[in-house]
Amino acid sequence: MSKRIFIDGNISSELCIIATDGQDINYFDYSDELISSKKNNIYPGIVSRVEPSLQAAFIDFGSEKKAFLPFDEIHPGLF
Repeated sequence: MSKRIFIDGNISSELCIIATDGQDINYFDYSDELISSKKNNIYPGIVSRVEPSLQAAFIDFGSEKKAFLPFDEIHPGLF
């Protein structure tokens, strides 16, 4: 049987991923950034600013707004 992965990102705010094995769907994921929460998810990003007075960093992960990341939510081994 052939395994395939289909990724549809034609609409900029939506992403649909389907993995098949023959005619069986093994994996399905749909996300819409306009309605889904960004909190508690993992996204790649770049630290754009560190604000010691707030004890936090601002992270650019490609969204209009920067993410707010408190220092106490960063694993101590990473800095």
